[in-house]
Amino acid sequence: MILEYKINHTDWPYLMPMVQASLNHTAVPSLDNKAPVKLFTGLPCPTPLREFYLPDEREGRGGGLQEVPEVDKIDEFSPT
Repeated sequence: MILEYKINHTDWPYLMPMVQASLNHTAVPSLDNKAPVKLFTGLPCPTPLREFYLPDEREGRGGGLQEVPEVDKIDEFSPT
């Protein structure tokens, strides 16, 4: 995938949460066209972008995208 999309290998930690969310929330023919997250947890299947969007609690303001740390600090990163 890195070679096909010409992505630098140091950028992979930034893309991994998106890839995981996409795989877990995509309907699969072998699972009767259901997403793995729905079958294994019974929860509704949210959009994969939900992992990266943080609602803003202040009045009248929209949310924003989640900040992702630098590559050398990615191990300490834990989304809330």
